Amino acid sequence: MLTIKKPKTMKYFKTLFIATIAFSFIITSCKKDEEIKAPEFTVFELGYDNSGTAVIGEDLHVDAEIFAEGKVSDVRVTIHHEGDHLKTILVDEEWEYDSTYTTNYTGAKNIDFHEHIDIPATAEAGDYHFHIMVTDMEGNRTEKEAELEILAPAV
Repeated sequence: MLTIKKPKTMKYFKTLFIATIAFSFIITSCKKDEEIKAPEFTVFELGYDNSGTAVIGEDLHVDAEIFAEGKVSDVRVTIHHEGDHLKTILVDEEWEYDSTYTTNYTGAKNIDFHEHIDIPATAEAGDYHFHIMVTDMEGNRTEKEAELEILAPAV
C-alpha cells in the first residue's frame, strides 16, 4: 500500500516567515544613509537696503536667512581690507573683523541671522571683503562672500 505523507505546513510557513524577516532586515539595514546637505543661504542682505556699504562710526547691517538640514553649529563673519591703501597717521593697523556667533543660532534648522556690526572710527574708508560661513552639526560648511565698501562719514 502506498502512503502519502502530508507536508509539514506549519514548519514550512515558519521557515518561510523567518526567511522573509531576515531578508527584509538585510535589505533595510544595507540602505545607504541619506546625506545631509550643506547649509543654504535663502536670503542674503549686506548693508542697509542691500547697498553693500557701511559708514565709519556707524554699523553694518547683515541679514541672512539660512536653512541647515544638519542644524546650525555656528556662524562666522570675517571682514578684511582689500588691496593696497594708504595708511593715515591715526591708523596703526588695518581694521579687521572676525567673530563667531552661536547664541540664538546653535541647534536650529532655520535661522534669520540678523546682526549689526560696529564700524569703528579708526577704520579706513575703502573696499573690503566680507565672508559669512555657516557650519552645521554634521561638519558641513557653506560660505558666502561679498564686496563691501566702507565710506567716510558725511561732513
